[in-house]
Amino acid sequence: MSMCIFSFSSLSAPVKDLGVHGHTYPIAERPLLEVIHEKLNHAEKSGKLKELQQQFISRAKKILRSPKAFVSLPRTHETKEYLFDPTYTQKEEVRDHEGRIIVSSGTKVNPLEYVSWGEPIVLIDGNDPEQVSWALKHEGKIVLVSGRTLDLYEEHKRWFYFDQGGIIVRRFGIKAVPSVISQEGSTLKIKEIVI
Repeated sequence: MSMCIFSFSSLSAPVKDLGVHGHTYPIAERPLLEVIHEKLNHAEKSGKLKELQQQFISRAKKILRSPKAFVSLPRTHETKEYLFDPTYTQKEEVRDHEGRIIVSSGTKVNPLEYVSWGEPIVLIDGNDPEQVSWALKHEGKIVLVSGRTLDLYEEHKRWFYFDQGGIIVRRFGIKAVPSVISQEGSTLKIKEIVI
């Protein structure tokens, strides 16, 4: 592969002031920041800014109180468990800036051989009082696939997390709740439990 090296310093062109030809006009537009500042001041004086702030706070509280569920999962009707292997296989080799291979294609890495999964994740439907009651008796992080996290926290004084965008459900192929994800050696055990 051939390379072309180009340098602006190798170019030389005479520089000359050609003067002004034609009519010139002053810039008529006001600076954008000045316009924005003026509109904000006007909105503040008219009360519109406070109204917009209250609307924003109200929308944020509504989202926090009742986050949108990614998918509606059925309740578990048959207890079953399966293993999930988190091993990652590098598809293409990775090279450094000098072309040396840092990671070969086909390299496999299992993160559980280096770090612990930590406490179990207990996935439930927060709209089902029986699942909530069951989850509160189990060790681990309670993660809702649907439900109202803040209301449950206020009622039980325990943190409830939410599977935003269904990341956990999709990543681990969860089909029903309640389910528990825990580490078993270098794999993850996923157990769907009938209560």
